[in-house]
Amino acid sequence: MSAPVFIYRGDLKSLAGLAGIRNAKIPVQQILFSGRKSVEGMAHLNTVNQWLQKNGMPKIDPFQAQALPRHFTLLDPVNDWGWSDAECLAAIRLSGLPTPLAT
Repeated sequence: MSAPVFIYRGDLKSLAGLAGIRNAKIPVQQILFSGRKSVEGMAHLNTVNQWLQKNGMPKIDPFQAQALPRHFTLLDPVNDWGWSDAECLAAIRLSGLPTPLAT
């Protein structure tokens, strides 16, 4: 069985992807980080991690060396669902997450 993995970049589409995954109740084994490690980016990531914990999803650790499971499925829900930027913003706002730094 393949492990569902999501890549979080700290941008509009990846944040909307997290909201969509939660709303669709798609299980995720691991969330990998590939965003900016600026002070502002880390502060936003802290807020996202609090939201993830509250919603029973795995925490994102931007400083941990993250290896992919042997068998995995890369989740890309925003592209799969064909969401526009406006739909991404709506999903983020409805989820209670703050808008990402780079919109």
